[in-house]
Amino acid sequence: MRAHNSLFVFSLLAFALAAPAGAQTRAQQTQGKSLRESAATEFAPRVGKLVRGRCHEAQCDWFSLEAVEFLGASERGWLMKIESRWWRSQHPDGFDKPAPRRGVVNPAGDDRVDHVFCSKTQPTVLEAEGERWRAFRLAPAQPPAESQTRVAFYLAACHNAGAETLRDGEALARKLGYKGGDGGFEPQGFALARPQDVLAW
Repeated sequence: MRAHNSLFVFSLLAFALAAPAGAQTRAQQTQGKSLRESAATEFAPRVGKLVRGRCHEAQCDWFSLEAVEFLGASERGWLMKIESRWWRSQHPDGFDKPAPRRGVVNPAGDDRVDHVFCSKTQPTVLEAEGERWRAFRLAPAQPPAESQTRVAFYLAACHNAGAETLRDGEALARKLGYKGGDGGFEPQGFALARPQDVLAW
């Protein structure tokens, strides 16, 4: 797990430093500085650690990020491919009582590949939908309850955070500089041909 995290940071630094300084515009220079700073501070993904998502109607969602790949950046943020594993736990007698975690398809955990666009203005989780993708813009600093698991996934991928309650996630997002309502909230999401399309936003 640690190797995947180190590879991500190395790739991020390589991207930021690849172009000669004389060939960069001012925006690109600012972006490069942001990438270098972020790789060393708040934007390292939370790889290999269990995170709880939303608990609702006697059921909790759980996930861990297994591997992360940096795919590219724009002035608004950068795109990462996330390999993750997911479980659910059932709590018919209340959430204060521990319960075993099981995958929906595979009891040992369901493997997924999603993408995340880390952006203070367009925070987005992209989920596979057949051969296409569905993008869910988030409002991390003002999240409705139904988006809690996606917000937890976003914060783990983009900010190395394990926010396990709606209040914790909202407080962390505000501390990180997200504003209330940023990015909007789209419960049904919208279709994209490929995740890289977010880099044109």
